[in-house]
Amino acid sequence: MKVPFKFNLDSHLTTFMDISIIMNVSSFLLFRHINTATIFRMNVTESDISLWMGQFIGHPTQLPGVNLYENVASEILEKDLQSLSDQNINEKILDEFLRTHLQALAESLGYKSALSQLRLKWQDKSELEESIPDFLLERSDGFFDILDIKRALLPHNKPITRGPRGRMRFGSYVSELVAQLKGYERYFANEDNAKWAYETYGVKTHDPILIGLVGNSDNFDRTEVDLALEQYRDNILLLSYQDLINILRANGARMFSR
Repeated sequence: MKVPFKFNLDSHLTTFMDISIIMNVSSFLLFRHINTATIFRMNVTESDISLWMGQFIGHPTQLPGVNLYENVASEILEKDLQSLSDQNINEKILDEFLRTHLQALAESLGYKSALSQLRLKWQDKSELEESIPDFLLERSDGFFDILDIKRALLPHNKPITRGPRGRMRFGSYVSELVAQLKGYERYFANEDNAKWAYETYGVKTHDPILIGLVGNSDNFDRTEVDLALEQYRDNILLLSYQDLINILRANGARMFSR
């Protein structure tokens, strides 16, 4: 990849903020967002860097190029997620990324907080040993909703929806996501399970919303998804990664317009 920057050989250091490196590959526009990049001379020593950074400890706004915004966490999550959702990566990587921005994710979706990867032990082992939802989102009333994620770029030949409009249904990949969400709901519907989860983690549910995050703007058709959802209870919500990005962007715009 060619990077359109030219550096003066006499320059001691160059600092960038909010870089978007864009590449066009076979008609696909790909980009990776980098929040911060600092370039030093090849012969600079670690002690030189430490001394330079030491000048700004406790005064981060004095660092060259640094701007602090009230919604910086949401803004970083939005831009990085836009980059990741356009890449062919699995849900494990997406899950790990979202866990590093757990509070920003929760607040952007209107929740107080979020918990991730809790190991929920089934008290009746006749069904499962344990369930591990990706995220549990705490509502303002103290109860939790459930969020599970899949890939943004779906595996080959695995569409989100299939069939004619009159008989719209989910493809196998998304059907698996819905089944996982309903399994978590079934866990909490069991009185013994619910008691164990509350005593162990302080987690309790009441008519939980089951949220699935899957697909992006290229493969997620809102009308088709809503038609396929008609066969389920109205407590299931499917969002694409682009939907989440739009929510994050809208939250950021509201904060700046105060």
